[in-house]
Amino acid sequence: FISDGDNEFALSNFQKSIDLYNQAKAIFPENQSVLKKIQRAQQKLKESQDLAAKQAEYDSFISNADQKRDAKQWDQAKEQYQKALSVFSDKTYPKKQIELIDAKIEEQKRLDKQNDYQELIKSADQLFSENKYTESLQKFEQAKKIFPTEAYPLEKIRELRRLISQNEDLENQYNTTIVQ
Repeated sequence: FISDGDNEFALSNFQKSIDLYNQAKAIFPENQSVLKKIQRAQQKLKESQDLAAKQAEYDSFISNADQKRDAKQWDQAKEQYQKALSVFSDKTYPKKQIELIDAKIEEQKRLDKQNDYQELIKSADQLFSENKYTESLQKFEQAKKIFPTEAYPLEKIRELRRLISQNEDLENQYNTTIVQ
């Protein structure tokens, strides 16, 4: 029984080795070697079960993360990959996926910023063409806050301030003329 238990232990069949060692223990109840082999096999069985549980938890996090990533739910995917890393910190797959997700998030932010800018410029140009200078100026100023170095909104802001000032001067002259 002991040599069969040793063979099963070598094959990582820890439960079978424990069973065989227990049969040997029934024959040799005081044999310290058998008792130590049982303890060692029980410890290895527990380690094996713990590792299997950790692997199952890791696999679940990775599966959920991959689904979230494929659905472009970047933040939730990243959170699941981070949970997977908390189980096995040495795995490279979740680390690489987090890097890819961070790049996707940055790209989306850049695209959103560009789209916001384009919408503001379009709206400002429309207001300008309708001679709604004050509203147009506000839109161009918002666009300038998004991309401060872009020349177009700066040029339009200068032009609008000049037009608004001219209109105010004309209005003041008109009011002065009316009062007289």
